[in-house]
Amino acid sequence: MKKILVTGVTWFIGSHLALELNKRGYDVYGLIKPSTSRDTKKLAYFLKDTTVLTCNVSNYQSVNHVLKGVDPDIVVHLASLS
Repeated sequence: MKKILVTGVTWFIGSHLALELNKRGYDVYGLIKPSTSRDTKKLAYFLKDTTVLTCNVSNYQSVNHVLKGVDPDIVVHLASLS
């Protein structure tokens, strides 16, 4: 099974993408910002089968740590500053 890492998984496109990828049988990992103020409980339906990890995508060590730990086949980068 392919592992897909999605940054920005708590936003509209990222959460819907994670849901669709899970439906298609992919092993999905989603990144959230460490100090996020978003209520992920509201996204429980979209992220129920997603492994959610904390990562600061603007920090090399944080991203490197996640990439080594997950070893994804595909990365979909949707994180942005709001």
